[in-house]
Parts: sequence; C-alpha cells; structure tokens
Amino acid sequence: MEVQFDQDRQFFNKWEMYKLLSGTELACHLPKTKMLTKHTLNDFISTYTSFVIKPIDLWAGRWLSIIEKKKNVFVWKKQGHPIKYFYKKEQITKALLYDYKGKKCIIQEKAPILSYLGRPFDIRSHMQRDKNDKWIYVGDVVRVGGNRSYVSNVFTGYGGIADTSFILRRLLQDEVKEKDVKRKLKKVTHQITDTLDEFHYFVDIGPDFGVDTNGGIWLLEVNTDDTLGRPDYKLFKKLPNTKLYTEMKKREVSRNEKWLQERLRNLGFLDGIE
Repeated sequence: MEVQFDQDRQFFNKWEMYKLLSGTELACHLPKTKMLTKHTLNDFISTYTSFVIKPIDLWAGRWLSIIEKKKNVFVWKKQGHPIKYFYKKEQITKALLYDYKGKKCIIQEKAPILSYLGRPFDIRSHMQRDKNDKWIYVGDVVRVGGNRSYVSNVFTGYGGIADTSFILRRLLQDEVKEKDVKRKLKKVTHQITDTLDEFHYFVDIGPDFGVDTNGGIWLLEVNTDDTLGRPDYKLFKKLPNTKLYTEMKKREVSRNEKWLQERLRNLGFLDGIE
C-alpha cells in the first residue's frame, strides 16, 4: 500500500502509520486495522467481540470509542460520554456512522491487553536523537488511566505514571516474562525508528504498547515530533527517579545548541570565529 506523509503537519496519521508498519516485520504486533466505512463497520461488528474507533489525526483519547459485544447487547463507550446500549446491530451501526460522519477514522480490533487494577494502561517507550544524530533509547514508562477513563493518557480521567518493571512484576508474576517484555519493548522501538528513518527525519519517537497475559506486546500507536509538538518528556519527570528526564533535557539542550551553531555557520554569522 502506498503511504502518504502529511507535509503540513510533518507526520504520519494513524492510518498511514499503520499502512507503513504493517508492511514490515512489525506487523505481528499490530491489531487488525481498517479505515472506518459502513462496510468495515459491519465487518468488525460481525467479526470481533470488541473494537475501537479513533480519528486518524487526534490524540489524548479525543473522540475515541470502544464497542463491546456482550451476549445480545452492544455496549458503546465513548471517552467523556455516558455509556450507551444497543440491542440490534442495525441500531449501533446507524448511531456510530452518524456520530462519526465527516470524520476520518480508523476502526481497530481491540488488542487482548491487560489492565491494571481495572484501569487501562500502556507503556510509552522513547527514542531521542542526540547532538551527533545518534538515536538513544531513553527508556519506558507506564501510563495508567483514571477510573473514569477508557484510555491511559494521564491528561484524561486523573491518570498516573508508574515504573514499568514494577507494573509488569505485579501483572505477570514472572521475572523472566518481565525481563523479556522489557527486551522486546527496546527491540521493537528500535525497529520502528529504523523504519521511520527511511521516510523522514524525526528527532523524538514515542511508541505506545500494550501487554497481554503471555507477555506479548501490542503496538497501539506511534507518536513522533511534528509541527504541533512531540512525545512528552514530562512523563519521565513523574517517575520517582527523575534521572531519565534530566538526561533527556540535557540531551535536548546540547542538540539544539549544536544545531543553532550549524545554522549560524551556514548563514555566515560565525565566519572567522573559532
């Protein structure tokens, strides 16, 4: 599939990112995803017991819906809205198509990932370029959603931040699995970075992952720097140990100073200055 890069915002939207990564060895970590149409909606309702609808260009859970099929009832959970129940396929199909009319969205299989104390959580890893253009794997952090949230974003529903190893130990109850998940997070994050490097010069890449009961990892989203911002450094500031955050900020300052000097030199402002 041909992949389109948004030149104005300087990013791949959710659908284009999926198309890009699904053609690589990362495909095994991706939930089944399509663009939302009447046909794909009917297909997902018939095929999956739960699925997600997301606008292709929004973040922080805005306009995100989770649809679950429980016996003969369809449950519609939309971030920031009351839960709705439907007893006929035709009813929920009509309601969803009306609600998302005019919006470009993906429809996605809900990955079989774990929750933490009944709340959604994901793992954000982070890659950052240093001043020499070398990619550095900063580390990872868990984002736990609030008790009224369907997403793990800490800015919705009173969510919080936790150490990845701490959460994995409590959920998996297996030190070997925990270490294997951490290893896979780093490996897959590097693979994502290598793939994106072929298309655009990013400086910050922050994938979001879910984990299943077997310690398998699911790639839920890939966040990159663009004209609207970047993957948030402050997530790492919320950890009990702020060392990773401090290193990120130092790396950023050093990188920006070098880039500024190079720009000034290219413009001739540093001629004759050693």
